[in-house]
Amino acid sequence: MSSDILIRLSTLETQLVHTHEKVKMREHVIEQLEEEIQAKQRLIYEQGQLIHILESENRIDDQAMLTNGGQRKRVPSDVDSIPSDSEITVIERYVTSSSPSQSTSNYSDQCDRLRERLEQALVEREKLELQNEQLLKQWEEALEYVTTVQKQLQEEIRRNTDLKNAQMEMEKCRNDQITISRTTLNFIVLLAVFIAFYLYRI
Repeated sequence: MSSDILIRLSTLETQLVHTHEKVKMREHVIEQLEEEIQAKQRLIYEQGQLIHILESENRIDDQAMLTNGGQRKRVPSDVDSIPSDSEITVIERYVTSSSPSQSTSNYSDQCDRLRERLEQALVEREKLELQNEQLLKQWEEALEYVTTVQKQLQEEIRRNTDLKNAQMEMEKCRNDQITISRTTLNFIVLLAVFIAFYLYRI
């Protein structure tokens, strides 16, 4: 029985180590997903800014064309002064430095493409968030399993300790019984010798 308990303890310890490894792996995946979600959020923000810029430029150019009898006039902008190499700044510079002959449809096409990219980024972010939620649920289940295994391991250790204590108690009782039996036997032998000596004297 003690051997079975030791085997059970070894199995539980192995399961516990394996589960801890799975938990660490899921934590790493969750961190990566959170980073991807943050990247998608930055992309969505930038796409929204680009759409806003292009739509604003489109409205300004339409007003300028109406004011100038159909001739497109470049509207000054302070965007050129922004010292950044981001996608927003690059497209802002492209928009503000475009040639007068550029048609309004180009802005609309750019807005449509950016909206498509924005919608795609939103869908991808939603998928990542769903995947992250699923992994978090699995992570919680793994932690719950670890707690359960730890309780089982502690219970097995307690049973093993109780069994050892019971065996030691039984061994002690047996030794006490043997000691009592030897003492009783010695007393009987001594009494028999005394009786024999007494009878011999008579």
